[in-house]
Amino acid sequence: AERLFVEKEISSLTTFLHRLADDPPPSGEAVPTMISRQVLQDFVQKVFNSGLSSEQVKALGQTCLTILRARLSSFEESFSTVSEKMADILQEEEDWKGAANVLSQIPLTSSQRNISDEYK
Repeated sequence: AERLFVEKEISSLTTFLHRLADDPPPSGEAVPTMISRQVLQDFVQKVFNSGLSSEQVKALGQTCLTILRARLSSFEESFSTVSEKMADILQEEEDWKGAANVLSQIPLTSSQRNISDEYK
């Protein structure tokens, strides 16, 4: 994935994201969820600190949200991180309603992670 960020290959980055986060095919060739979670967390951090243009980051962030929302119970931490980063971008653009909408999608009750009352 590192090479994809250097080459700024958005379509390849999207394909990589799909391979990690999509439901496993019947043949069982998917990346195990336990491995995908950590790789996705690293991927998400790289998206927002990669040197991609702001438009590329925004488009890739939106794609991340769409893909991760489909398997939210498996990738809750990554989804929350992307949501927070996308809200920051939207706030910088003064799209307050968009930022609020993105933040409202973050699950605040979770069995996978500890969420403080302050965060909620």
